[in-house]
Amino acid sequence: MLKPIPSLAGCVIFLLILTPILSAAAGSVFTPIDKTSPTNPCPPGTVPNDVYSDFRKLLSDLLSSKAGVISDIDSQVKGKVPDDKEKPVTIEIEVVTKEQFKSQYADDVDQLFKDKTADDLKNDAEGFFNDNAAYTYTSDNLDASGVQKIKIKVFCKDSLRTATIDKSPMFEQLIHELVHAKLYTMLILGVTDANLPFQDHDPKFFGEIKRLFDLLKKNLGLAFSMPSQNGNLFLVEQGEGHPSDGIVVLNHQVTAIFETESILANEITFSWIKPSGEIASTETLPLESTAQDSFEPNTPGHWTVEADSLHLHTVLASFDVPFSVIPESPIGIIALIGSSAATLAGFVILKRKHGSAATGSDYDL
Repeated sequence: MLKPIPSLAGCVIFLLILTPILSAAAGSVFTPIDKTSPTNPCPPGTVPNDVYSDFRKLLSDLLSSKAGVISDIDSQVKGKVPDDKEKPVTIEIEVVTKEQFKSQYADDVDQLFKDKTADDLKNDAEGFFNDNAAYTYTSDNLDASGVQKIKIKVFCKDSLRTATIDKSPMFEQLIHELVHAKLYTMLILGVTDANLPFQDHDPKFFGEIKRLFDLLKKNLGLAFSMPSQNGNLFLVEQGEGHPSDGIVVLNHQVTAIFETESILANEITFSWIKPSGEIASTETLPLESTAQDSFEPNTPGHWTVEADSLHLHTVLASFDVPFSVIPESPIGIIALIGSSAATLAGFVILKRKHGSAATGSDYDL
């Protein structure tokens, strides 16, 4: 995964200032390289040696010409980059421990973030390691032709072990990082943010992951599907410390809270759906085991909240907004009875007056 950075284009300006972009020689523009160590760099208690070997085999299968994923991405990059600006961009893929990543990241990006100290960058790296299973970034390191390198770091964590054992999650995770790398390759070769096919982690980004995953399955004859896990969604009304009973006051804030134990999902989209079926609000938020979104329903009727993520079954919750609400306090009830009695008395008096005029009775007041 890659969390947002100050400016994607800003991280490639280093290249554009220092070196011209030359025409590509015959061959690929998008060129990932397996830089993983032949021996397991992870603690065996976290990632056993045999699991690490299986991971390297999955990576090799993904990068193979038979899988078709890299050639597909390469074609897309070439379709966006002008012919006279095409040049191979190296994407190095490596498995690292936390301490290795802290040191490497600080060295890789210090020229891109000159306002940060080495300790600042190491602290950033530690946060990225703790929050993610993998991380992709552009570096200030140049290859022999003077082009910035892109780094994909897969972390020595339980997520590497579990995703590799299940295979499907690991393929998806690696494709996820390659889609990040595709966007950065385009930026390095002069494509502007506005001309990218999509932005990081928008709906088209996740759609591209699924498309490439399906391509991999087809070309390698794999039977499994995109991993999907469960989550829990519940509603809490403003000022309440417990789940809603399903009745929400008009224009009163209600919060949808989503929880999951999934290690794959990193974003969740909340959609608030009106009684008419129209979507009143949509918000995509980061997901780290839990996420929440608030809304004030402004229309009476039956509302639905949808929580959706690439790796999670869509979860729904619903509530009703009544046209009117009977007060719960004794004072409110007394006031309501008093109001009803006054209305009834007024009606009787008005009825009598109207009746007198119509019948000529002696009930005039």
